Amino acid sequence: MPCISLRCFPNSAVGIPLGLGGQAILWKNLELWPLLEDVAVVCEAIQRMFWVACLSMLVTFLAIYAAKARMHPDVVKKELQHPIRFNFFSGPNMAVCMLSLALPTSLNEKSDLLQATWTFSFAYQLCTAVIIYQRWLYRSMASDTAAPPYLLSLVCWFFLATLGSPAQIDSAVGLPLRAMCFGIGTFFYVFVLPFILIGIYTGRSEAGSPALFLTIAPPSVAA
Repeated sequence: MPCISLRCFPNSAVGIPLGLGGQAILWKNLELWPLLEDVAVVCEAIQRMFWVACLSMLVTFLAIYAAKARMHPDVVKKELQHPIRFNFFSGPNMAVCMLSLALPTSLNEKSDLLQATWTFSFAYQLCTAVIIYQRWLYRSMASDTAAPPYLLSLVCWFFLATLGSPAQIDSAVGLPLRAMCFGIGTFFYVFVLPFILIGIYTGRSEAGSPALFLTIAPPSVAA
């Protein structure tokens, strides 16, 4: 019998707002596509629907997981210590970046809001990345545990590089932070991808698993 209690609520459920956020970004780009100029209003309405849905699901996820952390701290502690599960804690940060990139066009000119969001996301990413990469190199050893979810933390770097453009973060800080984010993401992607592919070949990762799409997520976002 499947467990339906709060104790069994997975941190991988953050994938729901991530999927909605991806749709919001897609429809925002379609809204600006010249070939769809005649139906731009419809595209904008759909884009807003996905944006609101993403925000709602992210808030819902955070509320449920906060309740889980309050009632079942032992389970959350195990997820924090797990070499693969911990990578899903990058999910909320990815959702925040997606919401910022998919902001309705009427809010695009608020660079102060985007800069504040970028700063928060960068700080969050830096904290989680230090823990994750330290585990890769010194504790769990990426060669033994590497799996597609490892790439979740890398996608955030490319989202930050992309979000840095509308946020005008380089000119605001006076440093090439976008290039730095892109470089860090690329370096660790090249470092860990061979271990993931070896894991697929040896059977450590299940062939045909939907999680395998994460192997192309970093370069897709970077492009």
